[in-house]
Amino acid sequence: MYYNLDDLFRINKKHLKPAANVLAHAFQEDPLCCFIYPEKKTRIDKLYEYFLFRINYSIAHGEVYALSENIEGVAAWLPSNKAVISKIQAIRVVDGNFIFN
Repeated sequence: MYYNLDDLFRINKKHLKPAANVLAHAFQEDPLCCFIYPEKKTRIDKLYEYFLFRINYSIAHGEVYALSENIEGVAAWLPSNKAVISKIQAIRVVDGNFIFN
């Protein structure tokens, strides 16, 4: 199925937590995530925090979309010059608070 970006739902800060929750649950049994976070009891919480950061960064520096307002899945794009996150850029996105230049 083909989607035009205009047909997709653009994620913003208001949808940050639900989007992170969807991704955390989607990747909770992913082999790499299981290797990085072997403790099953805390894995979902750690993945949630990880995706909260990644989505927040992508909202600030790229684009984040879902198929609909129900946020069944999430896709994020970053321009190539923002794909590597510097320490200062990471600090600017911590805790969901953008601090722009």
